[in-house]
Amino acid sequence: MITLETIQQLFNECLPVAIAYSPLKSWAVQPTIIKLDTHKSNYGQALSNGDILINPAFLGTTAHNKLKATILHELAHLIVGLEKGHNIDFRYVETILCEGLNVDEMEKQAVKDNNGFKLRLLAFGEKNIFDLGGAFRRTKRYTTYGAQGNNRRMSLKGEKLIKFEYVPYSNPLPEGTVTELTF
Repeated sequence: MITLETIQQLFNECLPVAIAYSPLKSWAVQPTIIKLDTHKSNYGQALSNGDILINPAFLGTTAHNKLKATILHELAHLIVGLEKGHNIDFRYVETILCEGLNVDEMEKQAVKDNNGFKLRLLAFGEKNIFDLGGAFRRTKRYTTYGAQGNNRRMSLKGEKLIKFEYVPYSNPLPEGTVTELTF
């Protein structure tokens, strides 16, 4: 099971991997500390002061490879610079740092299930239903989508979205729901 000590230990293992790729003095942001995040919306987050924040939903799971991939992902942000977002430079560095690391869907799901989400947001397209993940509350952006006077139209993976629906997180997904949304 992942504990605070496990998070620190994996950070101590990942940092030399990142430094071997790029000497610390050439990093855009110097790493400072790894700690738990107070928000639960991302797996992790890198800050401009060098802190790396980890979602507390990792605690108590066995998602070691997902945690390691998250730490390496955040270190890649520090190497290339936070302003680069997930551009091609970032993706190149992340790919090198995570080479050979396999994260299965069960690990990702274990962290999501441990996050305490009450709701799940589903997007209904013309052909598919997309699982957009967990949510702690409903937001107006999705509850009023398609309402009269709301001419905003969204698409996902090239498919026009018709409506959004919040369902209890623990409910089974409708058959055929698209869960992997890589771009």
